[in-house]
Amino acid sequence: MIGGRKLAAWVVGVLAGAGVLIGVALYWRGGFQGPVASLGIDLARPDVLIQSRQLSALPRELVALPGLRDVLTQDFVQYYEEHPDRLTLEGTLRRLAFEHGLTWRDRLVATLLDAPAQLALWSDGKGRLAYAALLLDENAAAQALEQIGKVALPDSQLTRAGSIAVGGKDSTVYALKLRADSTLLFVSSGKRLLVLTHPGMLLDANRALASGAAAAAGALLGSRPEDAWRHDFALAELPPQARHAITAKAAWLSFGYQHFFPAVQALRFELAGSRWSLSLAATPQAWKEWPAQATAAWSVLPGGAAFCAALPVSWDQAAAPLDAAALAHDLQAGAGACWYPGNGLYAPVLALRFQPGTGASHDEAVAGLLARMLAKPKDGAVDVAQKAVAGGGKLWTADVANERGYLGSGEQRAHRIAVLRLGDTVLASVDHRAIEQALAVAEHRYPALADDYPGSPLLVAGLPALGEMLQAESLRLTQDTPAFRQVVQRQLKPRLDALAAGGKLAFRPDPDNAGSSRGDWLWKPLVLGAARSN
Repeated sequence: MIGGRKLAAWVVGVLAGAGVLIGVALYWRGGFQGPVASLGIDLARPDVLIQSRQLSALPRELVALPGLRDVLTQDFVQYYEEHPDRLTLEGTLRRLAFEHGLTWRDRLVATLLDAPAQLALWSDGKGRLAYAALLLDENAAAQALEQIGKVALPDSQLTRAGSIAVGGKDSTVYALKLRADSTLLFVSSGKRLLVLTHPGMLLDANRALASGAAAAAGALLGSRPEDAWRHDFALAELPPQARHAITAKAAWLSFGYQHFFPAVQALRFELAGSRWSLSLAATPQAWKEWPAQATAAWSVLPGGAAFCAALPVSWDQAAAPLDAAALAHDLQAGAGACWYPGNGLYAPVLALRFQPGTGASHDEAVAGLLARMLAKPKDGAVDVAQKAVAGGGKLWTADVANERGYLGSGEQRAHRIAVLRLGDTVLASVDHRAIEQALAVAEHRYPALADDYPGSPLLVAGLPALGEMLQAESLRLTQDTPAFRQVVQRQLKPRLDALAAGGKLAFRPDPDNAGSSRGDWLWKPLVLGAARSN
């Protein structure tokens, strides 16, 4: 297990996001506009899974976690307890009870959410977690659904949407319209209740039950709730000491780029009282090679990073989209990516390596690839400048016009893209200033990341630099909206100041834990290791 304060501060964004997921998942806005299946959603394969022994307690327990007390406020809890969509749902249920003589309690929603729950979430085409399914196993749910049969349907807000087979018996699917743009579907079987936040998760464009989705929903209701979805994540049952667990697939966390590192599969947080644990799922082969890949990356990347991750990249997957098969063939597996406060969220530095002795032979291919990637259909190719650097290396740069660019002024702003080869090592960024720092590392004029983080951590975070970077980005994004900028300054800045008060964190595979293997997935815990103090 990882101790409270340091880990809490590092995962503030992720954990705060977990609360957001709950709110969005339960009460997402969106009218029925056709089949969600057209977005590739499979009810049996979510992007994120939240397992909880008491779902309603998760926001409060996040706020109570040591470290997060300084970053989150009570407003975080109140937002989800008093969310307008939740209040709308409660009001709708009260109206149904009053008009149809139902006896469920006013606090029905709160009672249901006090129960153990599995909450699955799916992203839309833009990566937003826009669709959710909530599975509850609680007598209160069954009692409430039994009374639905007393309602004279169709009601103005409650209608039957069809039925699905659960264990050989039919269960009615109900649609509850909260507003013109928001409808929930729910179906129960025995004590179990399944709630879907968008009609299109179960219905097709003709508002008929889609057979594949209906079968998946029936399987969810027919299984033990604690088994729902966990096999898709290759998870064991929630440990007895754990209160909550949040598991996210790498495909969603990487914004769809998992194609390039298929060996990494998921990341998981578990909360047990005031302690969090962090674990990662990857292939057994990836676990063997990963530490050496990380060591190579950290030795060439500049120190002072906000966040860094070592990734077991498969360059074979990149050969086709880059149209550079020979270049990709000579790249070693693995890469390191770092974000720096001076360069922002959108300008990470990527570090990779060629096979020994092959780097210089690809200079022409690197320059050509850079020119092709930056070319615009209307404007033609971008000029790529090249110069030699000490030790026989090469530096390529190209200026690309951008209204937010850090070079120039007015309408003449631009970014300067840079690629640096030093021996068999290649570093690239859309901000040449970071590459200039990497060159200074090679010339021993600037400390390397490895000077801050000894050993082979897979993930590192410098909380002061991370807080600084997030503050700069929030101000940059609101520079044209003074009113919103004031809100950010008043509400967000104190939280980021608290985040920045943390130290430097490094996560490594636990050397004393072999992990648990389930199929092709090997789950291994990560431990918080020491970083060198300045």
